[in-house]
Amino acid sequence: MLALQKCYQLASALSSMLTTVPYEDVQTAANYIAQCASNVLHTVNEPLQQRATVLDLDSSRANIYFSF
Repeated sequence: MLALQKCYQLASALSSMLTTVPYEDVQTAANYIAQCASNVLHTVNEPLQQRATVLDLDSSRANIYFSF
């Protein structure tokens, strides 16, 4: 989760600049950080969700064959 940690560090740094940077710039940077975090989470979750589909299918098949 190094990428999420970096997103958090960027957000913290941005927060410390709130009084010295124009609001619009802060808002734009915050949107980019949020998009970055969302992309990281999507990248991590997608393979896990695909694996969950395979596990669900295996489980349902196992229950069909062995339920008497």
